[in-house]
Amino acid sequence: MKTIPLFLLILFFACVPYKSFITVTPRNDVPKGATEIHVEVPMEVFLDALKTNGILYTVNESGAMTEEFMIDEGTRAKFTITDFDGTLRIIPYWGITDAVRQQQMLWAGVTTGYEMTRVVYHPQETRPKQVFDYAVQIASTVGQVRYK
Repeated sequence: MKTIPLFLLILFFACVPYKSFITVTPRNDVPKGATEIHVEVPMEVFLDALKTNGILYTVNESGAMTEEFMIDEGTRAKFTITDFDGTLRIIPYWGITDAVRQQQMLWAGVTTGYEMTRVVYHPQETRPKQVFDYAVQIASTVGQVRYK
C-alpha cells in the first residue's frame, strides 16, 4: 500500500476552489478606492431587481438592507441602500464564511473576525471585488451607475 504524505493531502484540499452560487461578471470600469454605487432610479425599481436575483431585504425608515447572502462558499455579502433625493446610494459589505475561517486556522493558526466589512474597491482583492462587482451588476440592470 502506498502512502501519501500529509502535506500533499493538505495542499490538494486547500487548492480546491469554492463552489460559486452566483455568477459575477468582472468589472474593469470601477475606480480604485470606490466605496459606493450611485444610481438614479426609484427605490422600488432597485428592490425589484434584488427580488429578481433572489436576494431578500428589509425596508426601514432610512432605506433598505439586504439579508446576508453568499457569493460562493467563501464569501458572504450584503448591501445597504439609501435614497438621497432620487439617487440611490448602494453600499456593499463583505465577510468570509466558516469554511475560510477553518482554512485560516489550519494554515496560520489564527483567524479573522466574523463581522461584515464595508467594501473599498481594489481590483487585486478578490472577495471584496466580487461583492462590489455584483452590486454594480444588479444596479446596471436598472439604470446608469456612478461610483463614489
